[in-house]
Amino acid sequence: MGRWRHPCRPSFGWSSRQGAVGTNRPPLRPASRTLLTMDEPAAAPAFRLAALRPPVALALSGGGARGAAQAGVAIELIAAGLRPDLIIGTSIGAWNGAWLAAHPDDVESLATWWLDAEVRRIFRGMWLGYAGALAWRRSAALSAGRVDHLLGRGLGDMTFEELPVRLVIGAADLLTADLVYFDSGPVAPAVRASSAIPTVLPPVALGDRLLVDGGILDNFGVHEAVRRGARSIILVDVSTYDLVQPPVGLGEIFDRSTVIAQVHQRRRSAAAAAGAGVPMHLIEASNGESPLDFQHAAAALEHGRAVARAWLAGEALPPLRPAPPAEERVRLLQRWRVLEEQLVARMSAMPLWRRVAQYGNGSDPAVPAADLEPIDPVGDAAG
Repeated sequence: MGRWRHPCRPSFGWSSRQGAVGTNRPPLRPASRTLLTMDEPAAAPAFRLAALRPPVALALSGGGARGAAQAGVAIELIAAGLRPDLIIGTSIGAWNGAWLAAHPDDVESLATWWLDAEVRRIFRGMWLGYAGALAWRRSAALSAGRVDHLLGRGLGDMTFEELPVRLVIGAADLLTADLVYFDSGPVAPAVRASSAIPTVLPPVALGDRLLVDGGILDNFGVHEAVRRGARSIILVDVSTYDLVQPPVGLGEIFDRSTVIAQVHQRRRSAAAAAGAGVPMHLIEASNGESPLDFQHAAAALEHGRAVARAWLAGEALPPLRPAPPAEERVRLLQRWRVLEEQLVARMSAMPLWRRVAQYGNGSDPAVPAADLEPIDPVGDAAG
């Protein structure tokens, strides 16, 4: 499959893990701007960047609202002198990556974008939208109107070819199961496709493809960075976090299921980079907030900046906790059972009319964990 063209849309360049590269762009080569030169002021963190072998790829993971922390990391890295030869973005990483590639000399404007009121309310009405989607058999809880407006403000009609920094954006095709990477044509539609979270935002039809969030197949883009010739990769991951508490409630169960899938994806990505002899520098910056909560962007930005400064200073970033030992897993499971029993007991104590009004069929209570009796996660769950 080569380049494809929709009769009513601009053409896009793409490559697929199942197909051939869809553009004739030259292979990735190190740019003269990759790192600080000796004639420039030697900043304290320059040694971290000097250790990178060009060409350098900056890989930006998905992670929803946690992308604000990712933006903070990227802003600090670029301010310290990083000049990537390639940016690969997936989902919210596609948004951050497109902005950085379009405005490499004004990266602070990305922080301003994250603090914009329109960004903070991008998912407003989502839960009510799910009810409407079920009733009317829509493809998603929200329309793409807000997303399109934000993309128009930030990127307009800009194309990949016009970007000062080479950009690649990943998406998943619902019709063929292909992992598709865009690298030419209009940028905004590719970003929207890459960030079309299934059931939250509608799929994007481009040509003969029906595209959704690329993170469901590869949330990191490391394989693609290696394939395109990167010799050093900085991966800024905001999709994983410490698994220190058992998930309680539908939302937490869904989020945890996504996280453990990302953990395994990242392990495979690291193995692919190591197998190709390409150093992958991992910067974990998740602040633990919900990926759907865009109200805490300011704190997330500062968290990301702090993480980047620590990495640039040579500090060892705290790794994610390893899987808990068997004894702790037993205690966590006991805690989960106690919380479930509390939920059932609370629901059973309600009058039937209130139970139906609050929980529908009365079988799936969604009481916030904060309202439940606190239990020491590493102590005796029965205590």
